[in-house]
Amino acid sequence: LEVKAFDQEEVESLFRIWLGEETVNSFKQDIQALAERVERLPIAVAVAAEMLSRQFGPLGDEAKGLEMERLRNEVHDVPSLFQKAINSQGEREQQLLQAMAVCHSEGFWLSLAAEIADLNEDERGLARDRLIQSSLLQIVDQTRQQFRLHALLRMQIRTSLSIRVFVPFTFKVTFLLVLQIGRAHV
Repeated sequence: LEVKAFDQEEVESLFRIWLGEETVNSFKQDIQALAERVERLPIAVAVAAEMLSRQFGPLGDEAKGLEMERLRNEVHDVPSLFQKAINSQGEREQQLLQAMAVCHSEGFWLSLAAEIADLNEDERGLARDRLIQSSLLQIVDQTRQQFRLHALLRMQIRTSLSIRVFVPFTFKVTFLLVLQIGRAHV
């Protein structure tokens, strides 16, 4: 099952339902920026629109200050949905997700993330395939084995990582990148 991102018109249409035509027209840039932060994921956009309808500060400030981990209302809890998806994965897949969450947000090489997670070639291939089949990993360049995580998934993983895991992973990423740069200049 693949959920397609809203386009700009769908975002504005949904916000019009919650905030009205005049407000949407006045704050189009702020609304679109918020939608981009959640990568226009329909459930996240819907929850954000409903949340903003109940806040009475300046809309532009409210939209910019809306924290992703607060994307929940009486019906939907976006962070919990992502956490359930993470928890449904096996140990290798969760290790790989954690490693990916400390990599660059725009994309990373599977080999780097697998090395951070201490996965061998067979384990990383199996974990990659399961994460793609679960729609938790997006392909950037299949030939070069470059991938990315959805911004909200990445944020949920980073939020749930303990400092004991996060700091060593971050140091390992830095070390491996410096090592690769050094090899490239030899």
